[in-house]
Amino acid sequence: MKVNDFLDFPVPEPQYKIPITKSAEEPYFVRNKEPSVGLFSDLLEGGSDLVAALNSQLQALAPLIRSPEAVNGELSTDDIHLFAQLHSLSIIAGIIYPPEVERYRQAMSRLSGVALLDEHAI
Repeated sequence: MKVNDFLDFPVPEPQYKIPITKSAEEPYFVRNKEPSVGLFSDLLEGGSDLVAALNSQLQALAPLIRSPEAVNGELSTDDIHLFAQLHSLSIIAGIIYPPEVERYRQAMSRLSGVALLDEHAI
């Protein structure tokens, strides 16, 4: 299977769009999420230990990447899962990507057409 086989898959557009402003969305999100995960302010303060742990795990990942275009040397579902995880991490400030991981992230972002969120990281 080639990358283009994944990219050519038709994805339907949503039939409706609900305009939500940050001021309307934020209290709802906080009210419904904080009971299950804890206070966001506390989580953000304690995040440096978690970021350090993530950075360590990314160092361990680096030698496992065989090619920037495919983690195992040939495009597979492993790439879909790994890129999804790395894409999710791109919203977290302070993450240091080893060169092999960074090349992989950039290549997969380009190949999939899914932008990384580094510029929005908090």
